[in-house]
Amino acid sequence: HGVNGGSGSQPWTAWNGTSDLAADGHYYLADNVTLTETIQVGGDVHLCLNGKTLASTADYAVEVTKDHALTICDCGEGGSIERTHHESDSNGCAVLVRGDFTLYGGSLENHGSKGYGIFVTAPDGGRSSATIEDGSVSSDVNAIQVGSASDVTLRGGQVSGKTSGVVLANNGISFTMTGGSVTAEKERGITTNNYDITLS
Repeated sequence: HGVNGGSGSQPWTAWNGTSDLAADGHYYLADNVTLTETIQVGGDVHLCLNGKTLASTADYAVEVTKDHALTICDCGEGGSIERTHHESDSNGCAVLVRGDFTLYGGSLENHGSKGYGIFVTAPDGGRSSATIEDGSVSSDVNAIQVGSASDVTLRGGQVSGKTSGVVLANNGISFTMTGGSVTAEKERGITTNNYDITLS
């Protein structure tokens, strides 16, 4: 299928879900997998969830490292990355973004008393970005947590947190919402905490 959730005939390479994604390329998750270690993205990577589930008990299920990019789509039904909190960890997440991240399909889920669906944080001297085109991001706490100067764009999809939907927790954050939905059960859909933030 094509890239970025579109049609086409882009070749995709099977990925077993257990090795780091260190090289540029288009990969699809070949089967359901359960992990205890973080998968690191070290290239310009397109990942199709292929209707499968990557479950993890690591602090971060997937980490997009500095100067690299991850784009996720799902050509199947019900593809997901699911991170479950365990008692010894601090706040973790399904996807940690230190580079650039785009979601076109599938679901990112964080289960348990701590953590986020996506945590966006800028590397030293740079900015990170996260764009939601479609799909869903959810957490038993905050769905999307932005911890430092970063650019976050919501064009579609569903963002839902049991505490907050989106938390913008530092100065210099840019948040743009032109579509999609943000909901929260306990607090606000979007929380800014009185920082210097650009909203549009």
